[in-house]
Order: sequence, then C-alpha cells, then structure tokens
Amino acid sequence: MNNTTMLYVGIDISKDKSDICIKDVKGNDLIQQFKITNNKADLGHLYEIIERIKSKTSGNSDVVFGMEATGIYSLPLYSALTRDGHKVKLFNPIQTNGFRKMNIRKTKTDPIDSAIIADMLRFSEAPEVNPIKDLNLYQLRELVRIRDRLIDKQTVCKVQLVRNIDTVWPDYSSVMKRNTGTTSIAILKKYSVPSKVRAESFEKFYELVKMKSRSKISRTKAEEIYAHAGNILTIPELDSIISVEIKTLITELELYVEQIQSIEKKNRSNDETDRFKNNVNTWYWRYFGAHDSW
Repeated sequence: MNNTTMLYVGIDISKDKSDICIKDVKGNDLIQQFKITNNKADLGHLYEIIERIKSKTSGNSDVVFGMEATGIYSLPLYSALTRDGHKVKLFNPIQTNGFRKMNIRKTKTDPIDSAIIADMLRFSEAPEVNPIKDLNLYQLRELVRIRDRLIDKQTVCKVQLVRNIDTVWPDYSSVMKRNTGTTSIAILKKYSVPSKVRAESFEKFYELVKMKSRSKISRTKAEEIYAHAGNILTIPELDSIISVEIKTLITELELYVEQIQSIEKKNRSNDETDRFKNNVNTWYWRYFGAHDSW
C-alpha cells in the first residue's frame, strides 16, 4: 500500500516575484498563499516551508512543482528547482487559461493562478509541456538572437553611414561600388570627406588604396577616385561636422563586426548555425506554442 502523501506546489511567475500555493491531494491549502522574489534566500525559504509541512505529515511525502512556461521569467526558478533534484511540470499558458475557464474563474490574479496550477498538478487534467531536458538550447537561442540583434544594429549603422557619405561626398558610389567594403571604409576612416583626400598627395592616397585592396584596385581606378574627390560639388561648412560622425559610425561598424565574429566562432560552421536555428525553432514551438521570427 502506498502511504506517500503528495504535496502540489503551484507557482505563478512574474518578472520580479512568484506567487506560491501549496495543496494536498484533497485540494486543501496547506499554508496561506505567499510570495517569493527570485533570489536564493527566498528559494531557501520556500524549501523550509515545504520541509515544515512534510514533517507534519505521517509516512512518506513527495512534492511536485508546477509553473507556466513563460520563457525567460520561468527559466531561473525552473533551473534552480531541477538542479536541486525536484520534479517540475511546465504548463502552456493556454492550458492554464482553459483550466481557469473550466473552473469558472473569470478574473486573472496571481494568487488564483498559483492555485489553478496546483489544481492542475493535482488533477493532471491538462497535458504538461515537455520538460526542458537541455538548457543549452536556451543558450543557443540567445546566441542566435544576440547575433541577429547585432546584425540589425549593424544595418542601421550602415544606412546612417551611407546617408552621411551622400551628404559630403555626392555620387561616391559611382567610383566606389561597395560603400562599406574594406577599401572604402579605410578611405573614409582616414579622410572622411573629399577635401581631406585632395589635401593628401595622390601617391600616399594610392598607397593606402593599394594596401587595403591588396592591389585589386588599379592605379587608374585610384586616380579616378582621387579626381572625383576634387571635381564634385560639396558643402565645406558641413565637412568638419559630418566627418566626426562618419568616423564614429565606422568605429561602431568595426565593433559590430568584431562582436558578430566572436559569436560565430562559437559555432563550428554555418551549417551548424542553421541546424541550431532549426533546433531552437522546434524547441520554442514545443514549449511556448510560437516563436519570434529570426
């Protein structure tokens, strides 16, 4: 005969706190519902309360925790509970909402939701979300997202840079096809504006172009760029102002490139990066029902 007494701990998680409800198999609240913040001291306090309740029960007792799968907010507590060897069930928020309606709970409040989760554990009516077996998937998801955010910032930076180039160096793209290519960035970083190019001797200018392009840009092409810098209509009054921002934007671009490359080094190949994305997409749908677009 099984004399194990079950304790059901419903946890409703929000950004800064978690509401706790502890019930027995009959649905009785074993302690007044309370809140904990997401820190080690309060988690220890939760464990103390559970041990106090277990000490008052006859025979063996077991505890199971339940919470909604709410992404980054549920992860720290879920991770801590599983590391400490506890059984934790995750529920999709759609499931808890449906269970709330079944029990004619028209209002959504945190204490009520923690009680609903405890009841879901007790009745096991709603299928639980698959347990998170590999927390490295969270790491991979964040890795891909950070990379995508950096690329978005890099794109905005490039757009601002091209706008400034068009202001101080009209028709620049006619002589330099790739505005943000290696040679172009080197020219803009050193000179920024056409007047500074023309203030330099052609030989020194060509020396820079030859080195940065690895001799892929011919002397004739360099002469064309140099001549273009002296023939276009410019706004000298803006040169000193725009020059500062051009150099600032180039510094930002170089930083983004460095950061993106650093992240990509964590993946051994582009194929593996795509595979990580697919894995994370599959995982995110499984746990939360939807995922952000990459």
